[in-house]
Amino acid sequence: MEYQQYYENRFTNSELTAMLRQVNEQDEHSCDVSVKVGTWVRRFHTSILKESGFFNTLFGNGKFRENTFGIIEFCERRSTIVEGAILFLYNEEPVIDTRCIQEFFDIAEFLMIPRLKIFCVKWFEQTQKTNALIDKYLPVSILYDVDIASAIDYIRTNLRELMDGSSLLNIDTNSLQSLLSDKYLSYVSMEIKFNFLVRWLKIDFLKRSETFQQMCAWIDFRKLSEAIIMAAKQDPIIGSLEVVSNYEYEKRYDESQTFVGMIVKHEDSRQGKETVIIYDEIKDDWYRLNISLTYIGRKKYFTNTNNKSTFFRVRETPTKDTVIELLSVDGRTFYRSKVTVQTYDTRASSCNDKVFDSICINDQTCVATRMTMVDIIDASLEKRKKEVIQLLVGNIEANSDTTVLYPMFSMELDDGDGYHYISNICLNADNNVALIIPTFNHYSISVYIYEIKSCSLSKIENSEISPNSKVYGCRNGFAFSDEEDPYVTLIEVPEDTDSAHDIVTVFVTDHLFERMIFASDDKLYHFLYYPWRENYILEMAAIDEIERMSIYSHVKWERVTSLELKVELIQSVIQLQLPTNVDRCHLLCPHCESLPRGQKRGYFETCNVSEMSNEQSERDDITEILIIDLSDDEESDSS
Repeated sequence: MEYQQYYENRFTNSELTAMLRQVNEQDEHSCDVSVKVGTWVRRFHTSILKESGFFNTLFGNGKFRENTFGIIEFCERRSTIVEGAILFLYNEEPVIDTRCIQEFFDIAEFLMIPRLKIFCVKWFEQTQKTNALIDKYLPVSILYDVDIASAIDYIRTNLRELMDGSSLLNIDTNSLQSLLSDKYLSYVSMEIKFNFLVRWLKIDFLKRSETFQQMCAWIDFRKLSEAIIMAAKQDPIIGSLEVVSNYEYEKRYDESQTFVGMIVKHEDSRQGKETVIIYDEIKDDWYRLNISLTYIGRKKYFTNTNNKSTFFRVRETPTKDTVIELLSVDGRTFYRSKVTVQTYDTRASSCNDKVFDSICINDQTCVATRMTMVDIIDASLEKRKKEVIQLLVGNIEANSDTTVLYPMFSMELDDGDGYHYISNICLNADNNVALIIPTFNHYSISVYIYEIKSCSLSKIENSEISPNSKVYGCRNGFAFSDEEDPYVTLIEVPEDTDSAHDIVTVFVTDHLFERMIFASDDKLYHFLYYPWRENYILEMAAIDEIERMSIYSHVKWERVTSLELKVELIQSVIQLQLPTNVDRCHLLCPHCESLPRGQKRGYFETCNVSEMSNEQSERDDITEILIIDLSDDEESDSS
């Protein structure tokens, strides 16, 4: 029911006071209409009652028998509620508590008194929220179309406890469906929801059994344990229902879906907290994994293309060593290895900053670059030192605590035109390496593609690839993007080493404010903020469609549900393969800590994580902050 927020009374306060005194005295000359509830009868003023839409219609139509007999009789209502509603028209506020609030909503709706409904809503808003109060609020919110933000927040924040208790067992069907279907309440596990649904059914099996089977449509049985399903089947009441008796439990450990995942930094970077959020293409929505990554210091994340249910984290220790960790989607650390470099004189050395800056991982292959001094023998047979760029390649061994990188080739830095450096490096799923090497003096740029399998190196010249370009691995090649440039260049690496590389440069947008581009195996994503719309937009395009486009064609983007997340907080973009039973929360789940949103709406929420414990990760990493998995005696990041 739509109702007004303001009401201007036709009578002054003094007039209402005088008329109320006449009601208390039951003055027959002034009080011209009688209201009866059972044996209770009281007289009131027609002029006052006309504020009610119900009474106004009644008095204005001579066909109603109440006009003939001069008395209005109510059935199936308590006299105290009817009297309280009518006296409210005289500006007498009724005394409301949890026992009568629903009755006052009902009489306000029946008598069509908008002010009384507003009064009841404000009572809900101002009353301290408890489980008992929420028990009353839920049916009212459905029946009378009332949304009270504080009550909704309380429900969404405490639903797990509410379902574990008994205060919600008497809620009506509509309220129950509203709770089970609310995607923002995904932090409550399916087992809790199912167990509550079973308890709710047993309160009144005969009336609720049909509804129970309908409510089970909101239960994902794949996320229930075999023990819970077997217990339901053996229950003499629950097991008789078709939805339970016909369900066959199957082990679905191999069922999984691949998602685009983002590692998002909390704004308070001093805590080193990062959250993993995933995009579900089927539901076109974003969810948070039940995992929190905590480490103070520099780190990077990479997709494990061999097994996407895990991912790599590369981190730098306080002693400047580089460590590779393989993590699961629940935050456990499977193994950890320290990266070293094997020099030409067969001596192993620790990695330096330059190696960490460029390191990339795919499957079990690790690549990096570094600038180093090597001995060069010139034409006169004189030995001299020369600074070179080295490409380092190594294999990550799960049973070894060390990953050794070996130099594959070296390139001289000074070619007479200026001093070179490596601005970006990427390793794609086919184990091909892309290197962007610009010069300082002429600001020219060269792109090198090194194919590890064939040990072949190709140099590619392209004017659209800038020194500031970032490179992403994608299907059959690489995508190059400068976030201050409207173009994206795709370079496809041919299977035949003698064939030329296919290159296409496409126009993505003329909008160059707060944007980033990233790629997955087969899709290109564009994330940007439109200040004139005050809106963040995430768009997606298929790689194979872009590869078929002509040069400088406009990419046709498909709009994806927006994150409204500040671009600079996105640390890494990876792909994750999640089993169906892995817990995930909707991004707007209320059981959450805040991550900064964009300028328009300020903040979005992600689920609570437990307090982090401070432990040593290695003997020489005294100042690291990690989470310890005591069950496995391994270090892990778990919430």
